[in-house]
Amino acid sequence: MRVTEQQGNRGRIFIGILQDLRAQSERTKLIDSTKESVNQLATASAELLAITSQQAASSEDQATSLTETVATINEITQSAEHAALRVRSVADSSRRADDLGKAGRKAIDDTIDAMNGARKKAESIAESIIELAEQAQTIGDIITTVNEMAEQTHLLALNAAIEASRAGEHGRGFSVVAAEVRALAEQSKKATQKVRQILGQIQKSTNAAVISAEDGAKTVQATVTSALRAGETIKSLSELLGDASDSAGQIAASATQQATGMMQINVAMRTIEQAVRQNVIAVSQVEQAVADLTKLSERLRDMLSKVGESSHDR
Repeated sequence: MRVTEQQGNRGRIFIGILQDLRAQSERTKLIDSTKESVNQLATASAELLAITSQQAASSEDQATSLTETVATINEITQSAEHAALRVRSVADSSRRADDLGKAGRKAIDDTIDAMNGARKKAESIAESIIELAEQAQTIGDIITTVNEMAEQTHLLALNAAIEASRAGEHGRGFSVVAAEVRALAEQSKKATQKVRQILGQIQKSTNAAVISAEDGAKTVQATVTSALRAGETIKSLSELLGDASDSAGQIAASATQQATGMMQINVAMRTIEQAVRQNVIAVSQVEQAVADLTKLSERLRDMLSKVGESSHDR
């Protein structure tokens, strides 16, 4: 019985040892498997940390580049706004110049109309003076005829006086009439001479007036011609100013659109910059989490190594 009990005890001890060995082997395998997983986790964490660090650096570079780009776009936007303001100012000046050109053209047209009216009046006055000179010439011809008739009347009266003196007492009354007729003929002759002198002065004045009127008409015509040339020049200038005003208006509209577009780009770039900054913060947080995970993996690996060594010592 004692031998059998001893054998049974030994068998149980042996079985216990085998179970301990089997359990220790399983723990060792589990520890080794866990260590391998931890090593893989540590390796993956290290790689992920490197990648995350690289992404963080890249994101930071992107954020810096975006900040510089936003600053540049902001400067361009301000320049575009200033340019748009200057272009609008030029457009306003061009429109004012165009308005002045149109006003100048109208003034020239009004001047030409007034000068043409003055020329026509001068020509009309010259024609009237010429007609007056012709009438004066006609009156002169009539005066010549009257003077000739006065001469004949004077001769007839002289002859009648001679005949009356021959008739004696009977021709005395006729002699008085002949004397009065002769005196009237003398007065008519003097009057015609005086009228002739006046007509001569009138003819001289009318001739001078005709010459002055013709010179005035020529001067007016020359002025009209110069005004027409000036009008054509101002017309061409006005057309150029109109084209320049239209072009300036188009440029101003384009510059305004460009400034608006740059402002929109500036807003969009600022939004992107904010998103990238948030991404940098998120990547930094991920980087920190991965770094913590890497440290935790290292600690776990060290702990497993110590556990493995303790198991082997047993």
